[in-house]
Amino acid sequence: SIGGDLILLQIGIFLIIGYSMFVISKFQTIRAKVFLALMGVASVGMAYASSYGLASYFGQESSGVHNLLLFLLLGIGVDDMYVIVHAFEQTDSSLDVKERVAKTMESAGVSITITSFTDCLAFALGATSSLSALASFCAFACLGILFDYLFQITFFSAWLVYDGKRQAKGKGDCWGACCCAPLGAFCCHGRFYNDHEAALQRFMREKYAPFLTLKPVKLAVIAIFTIFTCVCIWGITNLTPDFNSEWFVDSENDLHDVWDKRDKYFSNSGDTISFYTEPIDYASESNQAKLKILILNAENCQGCSKDWIIDGTVDAWYTSFNTWVENDNCSGTSLTTTGYVPSGSFYTCFNTWMASSQSGPYRSVIRMRDDKSAIQSTKITADVISIDGTSEGAEMMDELRDIAETGPEDTFVYSASFLDYEQYKVFIKETILNVSLALIAVGLVTIVLISNVKAAMIVLFMIVLVDIDLLALIYFWDLTLNAVTVANIVMALGLAIDYSSHIAQAFMASPHGNKNDRMIAALDEIGPSVFHGAFSTLLPVLVLAGSKNYIFVVFHRMWFGIIVFGASHGLILLPVLLSIIGPTSTRAPESDEAREEDYKTVEMVDARKQQQQQRQIQGQQEVKVQ
Repeated sequence: SIGGDLILLQIGIFLIIGYSMFVISKFQTIRAKVFLALMGVASVGMAYASSYGLASYFGQESSGVHNLLLFLLLGIGVDDMYVIVHAFEQTDSSLDVKERVAKTMESAGVSITITSFTDCLAFALGATSSLSALASFCAFACLGILFDYLFQITFFSAWLVYDGKRQAKGKGDCWGACCCAPLGAFCCHGRFYNDHEAALQRFMREKYAPFLTLKPVKLAVIAIFTIFTCVCIWGITNLTPDFNSEWFVDSENDLHDVWDKRDKYFSNSGDTISFYTEPIDYASESNQAKLKILILNAENCQGCSKDWIIDGTVDAWYTSFNTWVENDNCSGTSLTTTGYVPSGSFYTCFNTWMASSQSGPYRSVIRMRDDKSAIQSTKITADVISIDGTSEGAEMMDELRDIAETGPEDTFVYSASFLDYEQYKVFIKETILNVSLALIAVGLVTIVLISNVKAAMIVLFMIVLVDIDLLALIYFWDLTLNAVTVANIVMALGLAIDYSSHIAQAFMASPHGNKNDRMIAALDEIGPSVFHGAFSTLLPVLVLAGSKNYIFVVFHRMWFGIIVFGASHGLILLPVLLSIIGPTSTRAPESDEAREEDYKTVEMVDARKQQQQQRQIQGQQEVKVQ
């Protein structure tokens, strides 16, 4: 049951939407963008619906983990929306709206293109995994991110033009309901008019970024992250793959009481396994000998590193039949000197035995040909001990298969739990392969789109560190490696690059000063957007702390790590590294004449803003007098 957790997830989604409106509105009558924020969320909703429809059309099936897809798309889509809106606000407000949007897409468009394409590629590679649940989720996510990107640069950008024109006309946003005069009643008589610079951006530029330029601070940051990474690497060495379908049942479900009693009174009892024999000449003494060897090896668990099979639980039809003949129940027939049923009278005795009460427990495990002339297939059952984890289960499965090979030709052993064991036999290999391929592909795409090898390598290094931290989090927070946790690791590839790529792109685009100055400029330009993108996603993740279902418990813990580790590496370690070993700027420094002209333009814009603010204050005073 996941009903309660789905409610928490929906609350989290509304928190993202509400926080987005809060950040973009700025409590400013004219510059508020609540309606625009709604259109950004609508873009994500359209992407979600489009991805589900197209993936389902191509035969992709969804499962419980797919409930997290909307959350993933909101996290990425809202972050893109912050970047676009912030870039738009950095443009010269005296320019035509179309030109402002063009300049916005010139900078923000490049950033979200890099992150969207690398995200898509990471999930596309994950869709090739042999783990079906992971592959399906990655396919849905790849399409969702692609659609989100397309809707952000078309649908959302078109509404950005509309909102820019509204703002240029001096119309209020009216909290997304309509456009209104800034001093009108619908806009609260201008009481929320405020044209001051955002406090977070001012803090980034004047306090935080300069603090990171201090040499002792840089050394401390590098030392702390190095020690933390070493501890995480140690944690990774203790990771083991494990999974249990019982984890998916709500922790408050009554079934857990049943399982607790089972574990208390029958803790040593595990699954029932079956050795299946194919159509062979069961009457031949050579095949009877192989059946005896199979049964004996199963009873003694021959060649096993542990006594997997519980003593006395091997139940073989041939043992009962052979004993029945040995006790002279088949008139005129006795066992050979080697202890086998004579091949000439095998089926005569077998049919008599099947008609007797002695064969009652075995009639369901023997399949005869349609004409009842010969045995077609049989099954020999046994009970195994309780298994401690899938890694031990995989070891048991392999050793039982070795026993099956000692029986007649094509004999095989099977249990329903073998499905999990088989999957996790290759889990570590598949996880390493998929994550490595995704990292390589993301690195190559980042190099191409950023067009700077050094910057791309630094960004890729941040992603590797975040994944190391997340793998360690699995161990330290009592989780295990399985399809659910690995799906989150793959998601981390996309979200981590969002936190780092924007900062690196802004650093490269800054043309002025030394590396410290460019780092300050990068955090000033894009730092607030990255912070808001991280914090808006963290809020609903915290709500999921009360989840009961395993998928949502894992989601809460892993996403908490993704956001905290991704944002800390992107906003703390990355700026420090860029200020030390960062690449050169991609833009040539402006000439003195051009810079002087820019200063004049900025002064003119500031003067107009001050005049406009004074008029609004006067208008408010007139309203109060009236």
